[in-house]
Amino acid sequence: MSRDEKIVKVLKRVLPIMSILTLFVFVMLINKKSYALFHKRIETDITIHISTADKMPGVSDKVLAKAKEKSCNPTIEDEDGTIYFSGDNNCIDFNYVWYSGKLWRITAINPDGTMKMITQDAITSIYWNANNETYANSWIYQWLNEDFKDTLYNYQNIVVQNADWNATTNGNSTPVKPPTDVSATIVQGDVGSLNAYEYYQSYKNLGSYSNGYLNIGYYWWLITPNTGSHVRHVDYLGSLDYYHGSPSSDAFGVRPSINLKSNIELKGEGTKSNPYTIVGDKATGTPGEAINTRLSGEYVSVDDKVYRIVGIEDDNTTKLTSADYVRDDSGEVLMKNFGSNANWGTSVKNDSDDNYWSYYLNNTWVKTVIPNYEDILEKGTYYLGLVAGVSYKNSICSTSNTNETTKNCEKTSSKWEGLVGLPRIGEMFSAQLGEGNSTSTPIWLITTNSNSTSPVWDVETGGEVASFFFTFTKCGIRPSINLKSGVKIAGGSGTEDDPYTVSIS
Repeated sequence: MSRDEKIVKVLKRVLPIMSILTLFVFVMLINKKSYALFHKRIETDITIHISTADKMPGVSDKVLAKAKEKSCNPTIEDEDGTIYFSGDNNCIDFNYVWYSGKLWRITAINPDGTMKMITQDAITSIYWNANNETYANSWIYQWLNEDFKDTLYNYQNIVVQNADWNATTNGNSTPVKPPTDVSATIVQGDVGSLNAYEYYQSYKNLGSYSNGYLNIGYYWWLITPNTGSHVRHVDYLGSLDYYHGSPSSDAFGVRPSINLKSNIELKGEGTKSNPYTIVGDKATGTPGEAINTRLSGEYVSVDDKVYRIVGIEDDNTTKLTSADYVRDDSGEVLMKNFGSNANWGTSVKNDSDDNYWSYYLNNTWVKTVIPNYEDILEKGTYYLGLVAGVSYKNSICSTSNTNETTKNCEKTSSKWEGLVGLPRIGEMFSAQLGEGNSTSTPIWLITTNSNSTSPVWDVETGGEVASFFFTFTKCGIRPSINLKSGVKIAGGSGTEDDPYTVSIS
């Protein structure tokens, strides 16, 4: 019997007469080491799980009491030393983390004390691969470990490097636990996403996938291949799909996942309104600080419209994409044709007067919504690479060489320079945001397709990228702009509820 097993045996004997605080002191005295205690109440019994990590987000009695007040029953499953959170969104309100400008959800605590978490939103929507490749050879893997990883602050000290991601084929309608022996397909990487079994754990005790806390109302990829030529994914209803998902013809959302190191420190309550923050993450921006020092994902308010930072461009401008659709005076989503053709920026004012997005945004909209645009905005470079069943990298790179990163590749000569553009395929925050399919509107991307009858890509209400529409079809948009390098933070904390405000002075 191991030392920890002996400790647990003793704890069970004294459990009826000891408080949780006394147990903690008892463990400290015996082992001279701090332990994180995870417990769940089943009527009057308490099950104890001990982990040797010093700093972990304990599921406290306060959080459980709060959950019980909501008449719900969050479940904390301990399976072979791995703790999974399972329940609906109202119950699972203790696992939010704000890290590197993005909101995450802790999904599991591993036996070694590391913690797996996944972004609350899909960050982009792309094809898996044109040739039904494995996860290790997929464009998803490349995007996660190249484009997305570059946006994580101080990840070397916060995120487990070369973590194991179990991408074993699982074609069961109700997934079984994947093997962990030599028969398993283990892919190493700093960033990954969930497999089918891990997603199943998030709702399995509810009886319905639609209520699980990881259902965001959009399509998004898992890393589990299905038998045949399909890949498992989650649909807009939250269903764990196992018979659709063609790697070469479906472009679903991507929700990155990482493992936090066991020695990190967390502050906060873990709720959505007060999520955990990580000691070692970039401190909140302060008034007078240049906005181009901030993180991809943080929120910025420009003339009372909220945007998210996409990234810092080569000329030190800060690229932003709107966190909401363009709306009319009544608050309804504004719908317009893409343009007179598939080439962004070529439209001119015509008899329809502002009928096309490219003209409207760069004339009527920018002057109305950002009246001081000449002081605050810089013209940006918007890449118009053709993407037709090929890698998302073709939207920005001059070749389809997937061995190069989008950061270092030679850029396509197909581009447009102007004040207001749109997100491209594969760009940060080019996916649908918000409350899910029922509240969404199709939105245009700036990326073209080779299909002459539907030559421009859009993001559907379910979060999947498609090219079903002619350029004269009316869709909504989320515009992109570039802030000048001299723009500074005036206030705010960079979160959705408290975005940075900006100034020139």
